[in-house]
Amino acid sequence: MKIVEYKRHLVSGVVQDPEFIISGGVFINPANATWVGKILDEADRPYYVPDSIVELTRQELIDRQLALQATYPITRKSDPNDPNSPSVPLTDAEVVSVIDAWIQE
Repeated sequence: MKIVEYKRHLVSGVVQDPEFIISGGVFINPANATWVGKILDEADRPYYVPDSIVELTRQELIDRQLALQATYPITRKSDPNDPNSPSVPLTDAEVVSVIDAWIQE
């Protein structure tokens, strides 16, 4: 499985993840409308994936998200037991934990 950055496709008037994306639609970069997802390794798929798809290592994904965190933060509730509590940005360590949990899915 490879981590990739991609843009969504317009299919029959609906914007959606490309069909070759597995576990996609996460970690959006609103500045350039790119998303992160997974694709099967080339040896494991009998179909074409465009060369314009950007492959990311775990560290490149972490670097991407930490850079985005200043402008487009991933947030959580300040009190997980209170749905009305204010949202606060994740710490760098929490961002890495979210990424690692997603990679392991």
